[in-house]
Amino acid sequence: MSAYIINSKAISPQFSFNGIDWDCISPASRYMSAKEPNYKDFFPVLKLRRMSRIVKMGLTSATECLKESGIENPGAIITSTGWGCLEDTFKFLDEIAEKKEQTLSPATFIQSTHNTVGGQIALMLNCQEYNNVYVNHTSSFEHGLLDALMLLNENVNNILIGGVDELTQMDFALKEKAGYWKAEDKIPHLPDCKSGGTLAGEGSVFFLLNSEPLNNCHSHVQDVRIRTEENAKGILLELLHDKDLQISDIQVCISGINGDYNENKLYKDFLTRNLGNSVHCYYKHLCGQYDTSSAFALWLANEVIRKQIVPESIKVEPKQKVGNRIENILLYNYSEPNDHAFILVSKTSI
Repeated sequence: MSAYIINSKAISPQFSFNGIDWDCISPASRYMSAKEPNYKDFFPVLKLRRMSRIVKMGLTSATECLKESGIENPGAIITSTGWGCLEDTFKFLDEIAEKKEQTLSPATFIQSTHNTVGGQIALMLNCQEYNNVYVNHTSSFEHGLLDALMLLNENVNNILIGGVDELTQMDFALKEKAGYWKAEDKIPHLPDCKSGGTLAGEGSVFFLLNSEPLNNCHSHVQDVRIRTEENAKGILLELLHDKDLQISDIQVCISGINGDYNENKLYKDFLTRNLGNSVHCYYKHLCGQYDTSSAFALWLANEVIRKQIVPESIKVEPKQKVGNRIENILLYNYSEPNDHAFILVSKTSI
């Protein structure tokens, strides 16, 4: 069962909420915070006062995705996140320390859980349908997509699915002590970085999926594969075989190249050995590294297929040329020790 992308909405470190301008890309930096819309345009001020930043991002991208699709209520809501509401989690932990575990506010705890965004979306829409959240580190969004594919196979339609994670000063500082981020502020070309560490990022991306294509549908998710193996080639070949495709049918591969020298080498070796004739692209210089950044990668793949253009700013090798038509895009993300995630996105012909 394919999942047709009816609409998508992305809040990211780029101006992507109303469509991205490829000539005005914000440069990559070690701290990439989202460029958020004016939330007063979408919600009353009194409601906004009770929302944390991640809830604002999630609610706005989700509800606007539905509104632009002409759908009042989804058939299911699936959210994915790596860390949930980090800012509220830190507030709750601070309150525990300050009040010595006495007279704690339940509201702070309620707002700190991983399912807060999904619950708030359901409350806002008064939706009592299937509602689930996936927290699986860097494959959180892929697990949510698998759930969506199974629901579509059970005749559930208009599935609202998204990936949401926020970047906070505390989270950044803790991971910086562990050497997780790059030391330099300006990173000219992520695939050529020789240093360790990556970029801190955040975002909220939501999609409306259906089992049937509509007039405004440009692409669909054919399959998702998440496996732990030493060699990713076997997973790739199995995926293509099941979809009756050849490696030559993949025109573009968007990988999770993140600027860390060791991971860059792993990605480049995989691409060179297995997808040598595809145009190699990357995306984390646009959104940074966060656990559900693959949702942004899917949004990017949908944009590439919709416009039938691969922007020079996302190519690993700018000289690579794509053919006349972009039919299939493969998304590939790796995380230690040997976790591989593939998403196959194809052009929809209506």
